[in-house]
Amino acid sequence: MSDFKEAWLEKSRIDYFAPFVSLWLACNSWYRSHYSELGVKDRDLINKLKSDFSRRNHLYQRFENCLLGSEKKKRINFKTNLELLYFSLNRANLKPERLIYSCSFEYLLTDYDNKSDSNGYVNIIITPKINKDGSVNKAYKDEVIRLDTKFITSDVKVV
Repeated sequence: MSDFKEAWLEKSRIDYFAPFVSLWLACNSWYRSHYSELGVKDRDLINKLKSDFSRRNHLYQRFENCLLGSEKKKRINFKTNLELLYFSLNRANLKPERLIYSCSFEYLLTDYDNKSDSNGYVNIIITPKINKDGSVNKAYKDEVIRLDTKFITSDVKVV
């Protein structure tokens, strides 16, 4: 009987690797063609994606639209998922060997080339002063974006 149990447990495990590889190949193909002038080094292409805030970078535009855009339903859904990611990263306590800190919003690595420098990590979680009515204090209003229960920096170029 235990052989069947082990076999079913093995078959019930979720395979995250195959969907990740498919998405990575699609993303890799897209940014290699989109930024073909940079060559073939993945790190150079990823750094360009992260630092290109022009209209050419459609990913950045979509991110900014989801976070700050006019479609309320899309904006709420995105912010909720972002906060769930925050809690999931903290719970998972992922500590890659190459990084100084665990993967989290408190230690967000904005430039992978600075992974060995503690100054290369940014805390995007903000704790603003909250008024009695639950609103953000006027002094912090322009500095934060409210997810659900958490607040992040309003500098979308860092996020």
